Amino acid sequence: MAVHSFIGFMGGVVGPVLAGVVLDVSPESLKWGLTFSATGILAIVALIAMRGMWRLPTRLSSD
Repeated sequence: MAVHSFIGFMGGVVGPVLAGVVLDVSPESLKWGLTFSATGILAIVALIAMRGMWRLPTRLSSD
């Protein structure tokens, strides 16, 4: 449970920083579109990572 909590808090810390970086480096006309796209891409990556972690205990217990 501590690992899940840590991952959640890190997402809360890193997310706004990443959004700020994307807003700073993006051209004026694309700022918000790229920021929301980056957030969506990271959400998809997080889902894939969670799926991989969900299968992890099964692999460890079968060894």
